Amino acid sequence: MPARLLDIARRRPVFSGLAVAATAITLLSAGCTMTPRSAEAKSVATVIGSWRSKVDGLTLDLREDWTFTVQPPAESGRGAVSGRWTADESVIEFRNDADAPVCPDVPGLYDWAIHADGSLHLTLVADDCPPRQAHMDDGFTRVED
Repeated sequence: MPARLLDIARRRPVFSGLAVAATAITLLSAGCTMTPRSAEAKSVATVIGSWRSKVDGLTLDLREDWTFTVQPPAESGRGAVSGRWTADESVIEFRNDADAPVCPDVPGLYDWAIHADGSLHLTLVADDCPPRQAHMDDGFTRVED
């Protein structure tokens, strides 16, 4: 075999190996789920705190320990719902506790943004919890201490 063809033949397994490795990395990363990021990530840190629905006064508390509580107004007669949340710079996931009175252990994904006026807006991505869906797109204002 001429030297040039021999060089090409020797390289082929290397390129094949790189292609296999790249494919494996892509497939593995596609199966990853969102994990809590450090509260130091400025964009995620801006969502931490207490928020009040612009429509009915429902309060959403997002804590640094990645837990949340939704407290309906007292006059609604509904109880609070707690759970865990995770986020990245654009998507937030809520998952009610397993013993929650509504949608136990049901996740809900929302795009989130804080607008120039300081309000929090959540846009449905996927959520099989109709009561949560009904409140999340109302828009929220920050509750000042």
